[in-house]
Amino acid sequence: MNRAGKLEGVSGITIASKPKSEGTPQEVKEMEPEAPVFLLKLKDRVGPLGSTVKLTVKVKGIPEPDLRWFVDDKEIFDDDRYEIFEDKDTLNIQLYQVQFSDAGIYTCIAKNDFGEVKCQCQLAIEVSHCSPGEDELDPGRKLSGPLKELKHKPLDSPSPIIEEEPADEPPTLLDPLHDKEVESGSKVIFSCKFSGRLDSVTWFKENSEVVLNRRVKTFQTMEEQILTIDNVTDEDAARYSCVVNNVFGESSTSAHLTIKKTEEKYKVKEPVEGEEDKKFPPLFIKKLENITVDEGDTVQLTCQIVDVPTEDITWRKDGQEVSSKKPST
Repeated sequence: MNRAGKLEGVSGITIASKPKSEGTPQEVKEMEPEAPVFLLKLKDRVGPLGSTVKLTVKVKGIPEPDLRWFVDDKEIFDDDRYEIFEDKDTLNIQLYQVQFSDAGIYTCIAKNDFGEVKCQCQLAIEVSHCSPGEDELDPGRKLSGPLKELKHKPLDSPSPIIEEEPADEPPTLLDPLHDKEVESGSKVIFSCKFSGRLDSVTWFKENSEVVLNRRVKTFQTMEEQILTIDNVTDEDAARYSCVVNNVFGESSTSAHLTIKKTEEKYKVKEPVEGEEDKKFPPLFIKKLENITVDEGDTVQLTCQIVDVPTEDITWRKDGQEVSSKKPST
């Protein structure tokens, strides 16, 4: 709070209860060793270009098996493109922003001291007409729209693959990219439109192909080619280009991304005559965030505010002011 106004930030703390042990060691029956067995195996998938695809298995064994994931005999590890995680009783690998190069044979191997099993599936990639943000594809759905490119052979499926007759001309640019100027930490969206047959779509940052990850993503709709960058930094400032091709030619469009200097947003301006006494309301630079902790843990909540003297800052819990009294030891 200051003379020009009042600002509040809110955070929630959840206390996670520690599980109670059930029974005594004498009551726990020793389990027989068991080789791994898949209760749910991988299934063949068709993933739209640029989408997120999740592959799931369920396995049991005693002791608990170790899992390893492979694509075309190359082991996969958790990184910006692949996320390996457990969800309830299933084990999963999630592929972000799938590209044609992600198509192939995926293998999951489960192993413990008493045996080893594996299961496989084939992932094929299609040019999709889904909207940005559309997540994983129902493996049983029928393919719709022109299948621009499919790496590896198509999956054995009763669903028909519909292809359109290509136009005998190169792609035509309908709506170009536009220059963007954004603040550091914000999200930027580039979009453009082409007509005609598109056999390939490639995004470039300066003269290098854009590297896709959880922060940098591309999407494709029936009309638009879209590039999004989350939490932009100074290093993202560059000229971005979208290049599309077919057998008859190529078309492209480019635009520049400029990052505003953060310090300009908060720097103190020289007073203007007649405005020396003008006051500004407080402003959160960093807000409180909800956190979950175990009972008995120490909690630290942090925020960052400008234009507020320290003595004018108060903390409240459920509407009641919190004192600075330290707990007795």
